[in-house]
Amino acid sequence: MLKATFGTEASVAKSAPNASVYDHTFTVLNTNAHPSLSCWAYDPVGTYTSTYNMVNELKITGAVGDYIKFDLSLL
Repeated sequence: MLKATFGTEASVAKSAPNASVYDHTFTVLNTNAHPSLSCWAYDPVGTYTSTYNMVNELKITGAVGDYIKFDLSLL
């Protein structure tokens, strides 16, 4: 989701004893070739798919003691 929003991502592993922990850095890609998303939905009538979706808007909210929540709109 974040890679589709910004365009590029770099991951770097931490040193011991946290070798399984990674730092992720997201950077805005200044080209027309952003990663796209594929979405699908299933209901009793059928399965619906939509490919090449681009992120239009992403809102991330968080509170102490609660899950991180997001609202995402796609084009």
